[in-house]
Amino acid sequence: WALRPTTERPAAPTYDQITTSPFSTVLELDGISGTVVLDLEPLSAGTYYDLYCYSEFYRPPPPPGSILPPRQGMTNQEILETRYGIHTMGPQFDDLGWECVSGRNCSIDNILGVGLSYRDSVMVRAD
Repeated sequence: WALRPTTERPAAPTYDQITTSPFSTVLELDGISGTVVLDLEPLSAGTYYDLYCYSEFYRPPPPPGSILPPRQGMTNQEILETRYGIHTMGPQFDDLGWECVSGRNCSIDNILGVGLSYRDSVMVRAD
């Protein structure tokens, strides 16, 4: 279970954040295009996420003792232009949360989220 997520859009990722992301893969293409499938977990329910793509030319490792050549990849603006937004299914956390007292009636209302229906229910946990 995630704690309450941020409600503000974070800044676009930097080059270092993208290249060190745990949600990355290396795809070497034989032709001009390819497909990558990534599992993005864990994500908080009912939350909006920004996804970014990044690519660069593959350069084989240099000989031992050589200086690494500079990497050729996308600019920050090109990375920003790949932004794709997704909503995860489920209830959205309320920033203020809800409080109930054990042994007393409790009402939780105005729950927002994606894909919710009258068949959904609430589960209580202790922090």
